This record gives sequence, structure tokens and C-alpha cells, in this order.
Amino acid sequence: FTLAMHLRGPEMFLEMYDDPETVKALMERCADVTCRTAEAYLEAGADVVAVVDPMTSQISPDAFAEFVAPYLDTVFSHIRERSGRSSLFVCGDASRNLEAMCATGCDNVSIDENISLDLLRELAGPQGKSFGGNLKLTTVLLLGTEQDARVDAVRCIDAGGDFVGIMMPHGRQAFQVDIQQAKLFCHGQNFAGNHAAANDPHRYGSRGVFRLVKLIHHLSLTSYCTNKKGVR
Repeated sequence: FTLAMHLRGPEMFLEMYDDPETVKALMERCADVTCRTAEAYLEAGADVVAVVDPMTSQISPDAFAEFVAPYLDTVFSHIRERSGRSSLFVCGDASRNLEAMCATGCDNVSIDENISLDLLRELAGPQGKSFGGNLKLTTVLLLGTEQDARVDAVRCIDAGGDFVGIMMPHGRQAFQVDIQQAKLFCHGQNFAGNHAAANDPHRYGSRGVFRLVKLIHHLSLTSYCTNKKGVR
């Protein structure tokens, strides 16, 4: 949808009402381009390919169901047929579309920091999907204190509940983020995971509930992709 918006401009919002078939034809074309792009990532060794579609936060659930979901599912099916896994990430407050996002065929749904991770857990869990996001990239990693970084890591782990997974920021971090602040965030999540395991080892296991896999200054589509040759 975001690619289509780049091609058509803001007029596409009106065309969704005035000329919906043309918009759908454009969406089919964009889905085809995305499928071919996903193939390139998979052939290069990616295990997971993320579709980052920020403009979908600006439309209604009905519009999402009509103009977005069918074309996303085309991409997710294409990825799965090639033994890959997929993630859907939307920037901004996409709360109203969160249920529809979880109903798509992706394997993972990830969110921005202004959406409740608790809500996402409740919606993604019954659909059998992993979930992530909600780390505060600006107020904590860029502008926050050392204690802010530790506390935010613990907050996200608590919101994760019984699910075991990866903790990593989603979206794009500012280039000015201090690497020390990122390290403190890692320390916070390690402390929380070890503390949880010590208090309830049967539930969390001996290594804690979360492991930080990758934390980098500038996170883009490729940072969601892990390398089959062993680089994690």
C-alpha cells in the first residue's frame, strides 16, 4: 500500500472511493513487485522477510480489508511457498487495524512504540503469530537516561507474558543514538530475563525469557532478515 501511495500520491485516498478498481489493479502490481523483491532476499539467504507498510495506519479497518489484506496475503503466501517466513510492520498508531493485521497470513506482526504491546499479544497469540515492537526509540534510546533504557527493556519483557522470543527495536533508529545506551538496554533485558528465570525456572528456562539478537543504529528491512549461514 505504501509503495502504491508513493506511485500515485495522496490522490490515491480519494481514488479508493472514486475509482477503486484502478487502485486494486495498482495494488496487484505492487504485490507482484514485492513478491519478486522477497524472492531476492530469500535467495540471498534470508530466513524472514518483513513487509513494512506505514501508510496503512492512515486508513480504516474496512479499507485495510479491501485494499491491503488480499495483496499482503499474496506476498506472504509467496514467501511461505519458498520456505521463508514473513513479518508485517506498520509505523505509527495502527491500533484500529491491529486485529486485521493479525488476521493476515504473516508469521509475525510488529508495531511502533505508540501501540500497546499487551493488546498485540492478546490479538496475535490466538492467531498463532509471534509479535514484537514497542521499544521507545526516541524518548528512551535517543533522549532517555541509562535507567530509562533498563526500565523499558523490563517493561517490554513483562508485556511479552509467557511468550519466548527476540527483543529488538522496530522501525528506524536515529543515527545519533549512543551505542552505550543500546548496551544498557541489552543489560536491562538480560537482567530481566535472568531474574524471571531465577524466580520461575520451569516457566522461563535457565537462560531467561528473551535474548537480544540484534541492535543496530539504523534498522531497515534487511535487519529483519537472518542469514542461513549462521549469522544471527
